[in-house]
Amino acid sequence: MRASLKSNQYSAQQRRGFTIVELLIVVVVIAILAAITIVSYRGIQSHATNVSRISAASQTVKLVKAYVALYGSYPLAGADGRYCSTVDNACSDYSGTQLVNSNTTLLAELSKIGSPPASIPRQSGAYFGLYWDYYISNNPSDRVVDGDPNRDLLLMYTLEGDSQSCGNSVVVQSGASSYTTSTTGYTSTASGRTKCWIGV
Repeated sequence: MRASLKSNQYSAQQRRGFTIVELLIVVVVIAILAAITIVSYRGIQSHATNVSRISAASQTVKLVKAYVALYGSYPLAGADGRYCSTVDNACSDYSGTQLVNSNTTLLAELSKIGSPPASIPRQSGAYFGLYWDYYISNNPSDRVVDGDPNRDLLLMYTLEGDSQSCGNSVVVQSGASSYTTSTTGYTSTASGRTKCWIGV
């Protein structure tokens, strides 16, 4: 009987569960892995969103350059202002103010060459979309890019993250009316955003 009792006590000791310390270690390891996954996902998501914006900007710049080559002028020549460059007409300017100008005529002109981007992923906050900044009709020399007074059109957009490459060849540094090609690959950067101004 004593042997049976000792055997039962020994079996009970062998079948005991995990200790609190072991469970806490497992929980901490799972939490660390979850945090790493979330941070990685956000980085990948921001990068994918930026690539989409850069692609839409490149497409739009190519359409305008082809339009100028074919027709000898910018689309909407003589119509100064700011216009969203995507079909959904959703964008804000460099100060974060949502633009409400109709872009129907601009898109109709660009559609003679190809298809303008339908939309781009929306960013959180006040800065979103692609827009054209026109200063053409008032004074052709109002905006000069690298000494060329015939490049009065800027495509502007914002990327997520500081110091991101704008992915286009003629990124300009901001100025009052005279702009130079950026040596950094972006126009300016602050507060987790990179501003991109492309001279066309």
